[in-house]
Amino acid sequence: MTKRWRLAFSKIDLRFGWLVFLALLAQVVVIYVDFGDADVLRRFVFPASYVLLVAFVVLNRRRVGFLVIGIGMLLNLLVIVANGGLMPIAPTTMERAGLEDKLVELELGDSVPQTKNVLLDEGDTHLELLSDRITWGSPGPVPVFSIGDAVIGIGLIIILAELLLPRLQRPPRDRPSLT
Repeated sequence: MTKRWRLAFSKIDLRFGWLVFLALLAQVVVIYVDFGDADVLRRFVFPASYVLLVAFVVLNRRRVGFLVIGIGMLLNLLVIVANGGLMPIAPTTMERAGLEDKLVELELGDSVPQTKNVLLDEGDTHLELLSDRITWGSPGPVPVFSIGDAVIGIGLIIILAELLLPRLQRPPRDRPSLT
């Protein structure tokens, strides 16, 4: 009897997907709502949203892509918590990214409006290597990102590959009947 191999496409089987929705909703609110004097709320909600995202990753750890995404999130969470609840960005990085017009109204320690960032000098940034410091060279939708963001991007590519590309599966063995 010949054995046949077949191609199988992965099923999307996510657990507790509502955690991602809740976390991303919280991040959108934190980024786009002006908290004014209640900036401490922003510095609490943003790291809390990362905790929800990490919980989602742990609950879906069976996929390699989610583990890679989780590593990137932990890197981001680490630098965010070490710098008071927001992702640090240096004035020189903003200039390299073509965002110098936003610097006019900011002082060191201020939250950068409509971002997840806080403006800090490189010397004042804890875990500066993990901060938002990588630039594309021109402004765009994501002009500056961190090493953690890059790792998250790699994890997303792995997830897409896991979901879209077929994998080779061996057919189940014929089992003898018990008659």
